[in-house]
Amino acid sequence: MEFKNIKKRDVEIININFNDNLGEVFDFIDLKKKNNLLPSKKKERLHYQEGYERSKNGKVVYKKRVIDKDNNLYFELIKDTNGNTLHKCEEPLNLHVGHGSDKFNTK
Repeated sequence: MEFKNIKKRDVEIININFNDNLGEVFDFIDLKKKNNLLPSKKKERLHYQEGYERSKNGKVVYKKRVIDKDNNLYFELIKDTNGNTLHKCEEPLNLHVGHGSDKFNTK
């Protein structure tokens, strides 16, 4: 099948990565929605993560994180394996400053 009239800007690219590690296997999904019409730093419009992973202290936790630039939303929920909430943050994305890589920026 040939697609002559389709241009790169008309195609939405969805990358889904599946990782299998030897030993314990955890379900984790990491989705990104990009707008290729925007400059490189602004292309990523939505970043969605959900599933189980190892935390910094080595314990398994459930994490759900949504970074939605179009709707100005930051949401993060982290629970332990018993379902107890360890961390919850829901706020407008423009107010979510001083975290992650932003905490090293000098403004």
